[in-house]
Amino acid sequence: RRQGMIDNLKAASGTAFDTAYVDQQEAALKEALTLMNSYVDDGDNAALRQFARATAPKLQMHRDMAEKLDD
Repeated sequence: RRQGMIDNLKAASGTAFDTAYVDQQEAALKEALTLMNSYVDDGDNAALRQFARATAPKLQMHRDMAEKLDD
């Protein structure tokens, strides 16, 4: 899956590259945010839950910024 994403970026240029890159960043940030929020809710390690709780807002901020690039 990741190699396919890299291949798509290598094959693109100009605005097609920009669009593909931003789309991939949005997807990656969404996935990471889901992972962090899931661990906050269901994680079994207190230190990792604390890390996830602290990291989730930063990921959300980056996701929001990436979405604005798409506008």
